[in-house]
Amino acid sequence: MRKLKHGRRRPVRKTILCIITLSFVFAAAQNFYIKGAVSGEIKVEIKEVESFVYCSLRHKGPFSEMEDVINDLISTMKSLNIHPQGPMIGIYHTIPGPNDPENMEIEWEVGFPIGEQSFTQAPEVRLQRKIWEATLVASAIHTGPYEETGEAITDIFQWMEANGYDKAGPVLEIYLDAGTPDPSSTTKKTEIWIPCKK
Repeated sequence: MRKLKHGRRRPVRKTILCIITLSFVFAAAQNFYIKGAVSGEIKVEIKEVESFVYCSLRHKGPFSEMEDVINDLISTMKSLNIHPQGPMIGIYHTIPGPNDPENMEIEWEVGFPIGEQSFTQAPEVRLQRKIWEATLVASAIHTGPYEETGEAITDIFQWMEANGYDKAGPVLEIYLDAGTPDPSSTTKKTEIWIPCKK
């Protein structure tokens, strides 16, 4: 594992391990959904959410490259003196199919909410300033170990299909306590948003 900079080795490393775990769970959940897995129980609701500004690094490649992308994200934000205004987020633009190889080039990004005036996009900086604009989402909160988060994603897709909603944007995951030490904790919370339309 590559050493992390700026003296934050242990907390960031734990965050990275948690996010990598979540990413693989997300991919597995998409495969289960496509195959038509049986739904579990989770409270899904349609809600209006506010748009927000965030910065992120977008990447095309397998989830195994996520650790390097997160390292790059954190070091670039520190070099630009950009401070997170909320928990880390993951946005997934490609839904892997059940027969896709693990190393397929899928598109995803990792980032943090930031203040509206945090920085101006510079052409030589890969870090992007963006706005989350999807306001109508199917939402659920998964409480429990990260390795079970995939069940929540599967359930949201199945709930949407049963209630006449179509996916209208990339899946967003909010890692509400990704920095806590134990990824197998039964109290960890992950909020999932799937933009939708009737």
